[in-house]
Amino acid sequence: MVEADSLKQHAQERTVNRRLDPADLANRFRKLAADTHQTLRSQHADPHELIEFALSIDELRQETQDPHLIEIDRWLRKVKDLIETRWRSANQIDPKFLDR
Repeated sequence: MVEADSLKQHAQERTVNRRLDPADLANRFRKLAADTHQTLRSQHADPHELIEFALSIDELRQETQDPHLIEIDRWLRKVKDLIETRWRSANQIDPKFLDR
């Protein structure tokens, strides 16, 4: 019985630790939206930065894994798809073409 109570308490602590501060989350999403807009409009996007950006989106998706945040996860997935598409197009440019 004591072990079951301990497991239940541990599960509750993990749930409390996973709760996200709404203000912090809102700020992070605003920054992500602004960064995404700037990155997608940039004609000189660095492929390495795009990869890092995609990884940071994955991290945020991991942090927001919750059944109540399905729309947020869907938006993050779309943003990541846009960044990956931008990365692919940035990698298709021949460096010799840029030297002209």
